Amino acid sequence: MKKIIAAAVATAFVVPVYAADVTVSGYMEWALADEDLSGSTTASDASNKSSFVDGSFTISATEEVGDGITVSADINISAAAGDDGGNSLTIAGDFGKFDLGDTSGAIDSIDDKGDLFKIIDNGISGVSNDAAINWTLPVPVEGLTAIVAYAPTNGDDNTINTNALGSSFASQQGTITDDVAGFSVRYTFGSVTVAYGSEEVGSVKNTDVNAQFSTGPIMITHEIASSKTDAGVETDYSSTAATYTMGDTKLIVGRKITDSATASSDRELTSYGIQHSIGALTLFAESSSEGKADPTHEGAYIGASFAF
Repeated sequence: MKKIIAAAVATAFVVPVYAADVTVSGYMEWALADEDLSGSTTASDASNKSSFVDGSFTISATEEVGDGITVSADINISAAAGDDGGNSLTIAGDFGKFDLGDTSGAIDSIDDKGDLFKIIDNGISGVSNDAAINWTLPVPVEGLTAIVAYAPTNGDDNTINTNALGSSFASQQGTITDDVAGFSVRYTFGSVTVAYGSEEVGSVKNTDVNAQFSTGPIMITHEIASSKTDAGVETDYSSTAATYTMGDTKLIVGRKITDSATASSDRELTSYGIQHSIGALTLFAESSSEGKADPTHEGAYIGASFAF
């Protein structure tokens, strides 16, 4: 019995020959919010003061397995210890890079350049989807990135029926109700980056075009996108943002517009923010005002974010 115990203890301390590099990263964010929905029929919406905390962490492992191939995996967990999505297996080599799992679709790989605030959403929404396979092609042009992505129907539901075992296993990550297929390209030259993406989801075609320019302390980005059905129903989006950085302090201004086939769904959002970094700690204050909405929305937010 003692020999068995001794062998078990010794085995527990044996370092495997192929040891992956494992890292843990994440963030924690807290904020106070003061929001007003003018004209709302719900009394509690007229002036809503609240606070919240949000965060997640990622466990990543990477290993070179030979023949020029590197394999990595990441598991994303929310602060509430639930699945935070984005879990994937990545295989990279001379053939490019395959990201397999709950990963970014073609447009999702290049969009949201104007989403620079901590609380306010100034990014494009409604045209991007997750994918099950994301392939970054081995393009021999410096500064150029080309991506193709695909997901089958229910591709990010992560459910497989194993009838032979009389059961099924699942990890709910959302549901895609149609096949998703698309491509995107991004090209960086000097201080300018331009990108284009196209994606089809069933009878809907989504496109996204964006550009970003940086010089010294100034960064400007503009993005336009559209979602159009076979029946000709179209919704257009645009997002513009600019930042000015002074040492550890950044000023942000953003503008987002949604032009829908249904006039009542049109939106115009104007936002302002300031962020000050103290190492990994960021203190921030933001405000937003939304027009072309009933009820209209105004919000003010202050908070702190810690990245690790």
